[in-house]
Amino acid sequence: MFLQRLEADADRIVDMPPPMYDKKPVKWVVDLTADGGFLGIVSTAAEGEARDRGKQHLVPFVKRAFGIRPILLADTPAYTFGIDPADTRAAEKHEAYVGLLRQCVEATESAAVRAVLMFLQGNLDRGLPADAGRSDLVTFRVGGEFVVDTPGVRDFWRGTVEPASKLRETTIGQCLVCGERKPIPLTTPVPVKGIPGGNRLGPRW
Repeated sequence: MFLQRLEADADRIVDMPPPMYDKKPVKWVVDLTADGGFLGIVSTAAEGEARDRGKQHLVPFVKRAFGIRPILLADTPAYTFGIDPADTRAAEKHEAYVGLLRQCVEATESAAVRAVLMFLQGNLDRGLPADAGRSDLVTFRVGGEFVVDTPGVRDFWRGTVEPASKLRETTIGQCLVCGERKPIPLTTPVPVKGIPGGNRLGPRW
């Protein structure tokens, strides 16, 4: 009964992040107008702190190992701008990133996401400062609002990532919450922090 009660009351007693979101340091914020006009790029790192990766923000996230897999509106310069001299696949990554934005616009009709897409497809200066790191995260504000914070974007990202997570390696086991026997993923699509054994959920052999 305890786990069932905890599930029912989770949103009330615990400050839970949106599904498929995680708190990450985001170093660069691109400010845009409502029609995709470029206002500037802001660093969130402390001045003079070269190793500061930026302020923490809840952003879309999924574990990424191999291959090309863009993260919506919170990714590296290679994905966001196609900029990384050391990455021969930067152009492919950027194409996949823009493709994900197009899907988001089609699904949500979000004016803010459309503004980001218009900016990235335009002829504006998209360059990051010279001290930008290849693993820095970049996100966007439109009209002063973080696009990743909008409900439509959150719902779209959840709907994109969760179906893919069902294709991950699974085992059959009994759910401790509902009591039913069902496929249980052996790993989680986003990190589960503070649990011994990391992100592997199923039995170990």
